[in-house]
Amino acid sequence: MDKKLVLKIVPNDWQNESRDQRELSVVRELGADILVLAKGDVEKDDEVAGFKVKRMTSRPLGDKCPKLINRGVSMIRWVKTARALEPDAISGHDLIPLFIGWASTCFKKNKPKLVYDSHEFTVYSEGKSKFSSFLNKYMERFLIKRCAFAIEVGDTIAEEVQKIHNLKTKPVVVRNIPNRWDIDEEKCAEKRKEILSGFERQATDDTILLYYHGVVVPNRGVEKAIETLTHNENYFLGVMGSGSDAYKDELREMANELNVADRLQFVPAVKSTDLWLCLGAADIELILIQASCRSYYYSLPNKLFESIQAVLPVICSDFPAMRDIVDEYGVGVCCDEKNSESVHNAIEKICEKYENYRVNEGIAKEELCWEKEKKVLAEAYAGILFDK
Repeated sequence: MDKKLVLKIVPNDWQNESRDQRELSVVRELGADILVLAKGDVEKDDEVAGFKVKRMTSRPLGDKCPKLINRGVSMIRWVKTARALEPDAISGHDLIPLFIGWASTCFKKNKPKLVYDSHEFTVYSEGKSKFSSFLNKYMERFLIKRCAFAIEVGDTIAEEVQKIHNLKTKPVVVRNIPNRWDIDEEKCAEKRKEILSGFERQATDDTILLYYHGVVVPNRGVEKAIETLTHNENYFLGVMGSGSDAYKDELREMANELNVADRLQFVPAVKSTDLWLCLGAADIELILIQASCRSYYYSLPNKLFESIQAVLPVICSDFPAMRDIVDEYGVGVCCDEKNSESVHNAIEKICEKYENYRVNEGIAKEELCWEKEKKVLAEAYAGILFDK
């Protein structure tokens, strides 16, 4: 019997997509072949993290051609390519790739199974107008009912999606959890020295190294983390991740105005395989996401689980999904993400019983790891590929 082929369609260049890679690793372990259809400046066959990638441009008519025409032609080409590959299943990374996958199945006798891999609360995502949210809602409703199953990143979002679209079956919940990390504390201690040496102010034995890691963009709570530095001279803040230079300059200017610039350091993003070393060097992770949209309010970010794997106590926005994890496992404190005084109080609370939180993290990391989380995903894929 020929091997099953699963096609993953993504809206980006697919270089550091750890969640997609974990999903596809599960499919590969089931015995299926994998191909990723991704963007590229040059159309070519590529390989990323051991997965075959077919790159296609989103501007087939060149940069001088109007964007709308380019997108239309590009969409048709992507649909034709996906159709010609004749996969057994298509996983769409969010809504537009899912639409491409669905369109490629039209008028086919033996249609591949569709999987909707939603990376956020699509209907209420950041920066969408009411009209865009309206379109997303009905486009998602149309497509999700044509899928074998949908994947959501948390129970709260899955429950909301089920209500919004009146689905008989709740989407499969696969949280964005890393593999279990083995932490070398000696290496983390050396990394801590390296990080602290990068601050303008000299660290002391009383220094509390706060960390934010992730994309450095508005509404992720970096401003509030900087403001928190004003509450205690011993607070130092490392901000690790990619972001625009203009926005980072705004944050530096804010730190200057608050007279805390010497205790703020921007750290370049690192490979996911090296993340444990940086997080293990810190004292507390700050996850102060702002409720600028419902997608953020219901979010369950991977940085929460990465912090747990690094045995790093967390301070989170008091949002439902994050609160459930923090309360159940005792790995940190929830606070009012809009109030730096509340963040400061949460830091003091953790510091009072710091080792207790670390013990809880050590217990939680054995449960909240990809090795356990992937089982539900493996069952879902086995069901559509091999009728198991």
